[in-house]
Amino acid sequence: MEPEVGKSPFPVAKSPVQPRTVGTLDFFDALKEVTAGRRITRLDWGDNNSYGYLKDSLLLIHLRGKDHQWMISEGDLIGEDWVII
Repeated sequence: MEPEVGKSPFPVAKSPVQPRTVGTLDFFDALKEVTAGRRITRLDWGDNNSYGYLKDSLLLIHLRGKDHQWMISEGDLIGEDWVII
């Protein structure tokens, strides 16, 4: 029996691997942009009001009008539809 995995409160990709769209980034390139002071989001989230950013050396996600410490998921890592906003 497989262990039960809790659901993340963060937006989750609809499928494990998203095809890369022209002008999009993989997570590692997007994270480089975050460390340069930019905000990132995923096309799959369909919402520019949900984004990740760096503040006071913490990786945060702005979701539903509030900031949360960002717990990076497997979907985040394999997503290739990251964009800078």
